[in-house]
Amino acid sequence: MNYVLVGINHKTAPVGIREQITPDEQAKIKLLKELLKSPTIQEATLLYTCNRIECYGSTTLPLEAQKHLTNMMLSPLNDNQPNQIQEHFYYKQDKEVISHLFSVTSSIDSQIAGENQITGQVKDAHHNAKTNDASGYYLNQLFDHAFHVAKRVKTETEISKGQVSVGSVGVILAKKIFGSLQNKTVLLLGAGKIGELVIKYLNSEQVRKTIIINRTFEKALKLQEQDLGEAYKLVDIQKALLQADVIISSTAAPLEAMQTSKLQRIMQKRHQKPLFIIDLGLPRTIPEEAGELDNLYLYNLDDLNKIATENKNNRLHSIHQAQLIILDETQKFYDKHINFKALPAIQRLGKKWELIRKAEIEKSLSKLSHLDSKDLGHVEKLTQSLVQKILHDPVLSLKTQKDMSEPGVIKIFKQLFRLDDEDKE
Repeated sequence: MNYVLVGINHKTAPVGIREQITPDEQAKIKLLKELLKSPTIQEATLLYTCNRIECYGSTTLPLEAQKHLTNMMLSPLNDNQPNQIQEHFYYKQDKEVISHLFSVTSSIDSQIAGENQITGQVKDAHHNAKTNDASGYYLNQLFDHAFHVAKRVKTETEISKGQVSVGSVGVILAKKIFGSLQNKTVLLLGAGKIGELVIKYLNSEQVRKTIIINRTFEKALKLQEQDLGEAYKLVDIQKALLQADVIISSTAAPLEAMQTSKLQRIMQKRHQKPLFIIDLGLPRTIPEEAGELDNLYLYNLDDLNKIATENKNNRLHSIHQAQLIILDETQKFYDKHINFKALPAIQRLGKKWELIRKAEIEKSLSKLSHLDSKDLGHVEKLTQSLVQKILHDPVLSLKTQKDMSEPGVIKIFKQLFRLDDEDKE
């Protein structure tokens, strides 16, 4: 069994490319089920965050599986430009998949190194795959170990110390724009996990007022009940837009009020008072052309890179420590992964020799009639021990092969012990 991965992220493609292949929530479930209809994929997990889209799979046909994953990732496209999108994809197999997932789950591969949200997002993706019977033995082993690695990184390094999240960096960007957020009114669109983090960071900046709008009003109301802001209904969004100095959008849901033509009217009603919008959604909530309106300043995920680089430079020592942990854990897991591949051959060899042992004892029973049941028990144990000792060295040699990716290793093992002959009988 092989691990495969096809992905796209903030390092390989801008937000404008990534959002084109980001399906809605219902489509994600459908996509996961479609993946498993192909005989090239045995198990699959889809990971969607604001900065990455990744398809993980287990397969016996890695190249064919990657082609299938690629086609599935491109399926949300509404135009005929798949090649322009595909050139931003990356492809990984086996050990590279293991190392990459460990880095992702530990936040080393994140735009904001050390952010805590990614581990939860990976857990949600894996839970979703298990709930839909898409993840089985091989991916469960891989993802469970990834969570173990993330825990090690978090407890053994200071990678997550301080303000580290997409939400916190959004607030830092707003501070850079204004110098201070005191006496500013901030409108938050979206009351999910990132939105809640944004509010907590905002409150530490002593903003004058935080307005929360969510498509589901009850969610916004819950945050209001925690004294984190004032909940407005979606129908009151125009009223909120007229008050706000800063808008931080943490939702991927399209909003009619945020279309360019609607925002143009809002700017007129505001008498061109400057409005700063930071769009953290994928797909984006605010159209790119809205940034061309007079006195409207629009930023998106790509604009966070400069602050993200500063954050990374401040954490270089912790990142190096985390990379060493990931290197160690990757090798540990890879050794297990090697045993996964060798296990069927080892089990077949053990079964073959056990049949030979029993057959030889059966043939010798007529010559051993003078032995009582106790003595026959000794013969049984003696022959079992003999078989185990004979098998020990070849099995150990197979298990400790450093690179099982070479197909000849297991093939030669099977030929040497004529294991393939059993399939022909």
